[in-house]
Amino acid sequence: MMICLYWMIKLKTRFLSADYAEALAAAEKRRRCFGPSAVWIQLLDYFYYTALTVTACYENASADEQREWRELWRRTESNCASGPKTTAHVRR
Repeated sequence: MMICLYWMIKLKTRFLSADYAEALAAAEKRRRCFGPSAVWIQLLDYFYYTALTVTACYENASADEQREWRELWRRTESNCASGPKTTAHVRR
């Protein structure tokens, strides 16, 4: 579990420091850690920072990478849509 946290922190910090190649590498290693113990907030962070990273790299990527990343965006959208709903619509 701690190694998964390490790769998530590395993904975030590499993205925020504009080291996108290292962020992509960390995202791939973090992806391999997913299992039944993954909690929702960790999944959100992973999808959020991975999507931001591939968006930053998209213009300079090869056609194959762009195709792969478009599929990643579709999966990310699907995963986020299937998550828990908020209660923002509920009046208090």
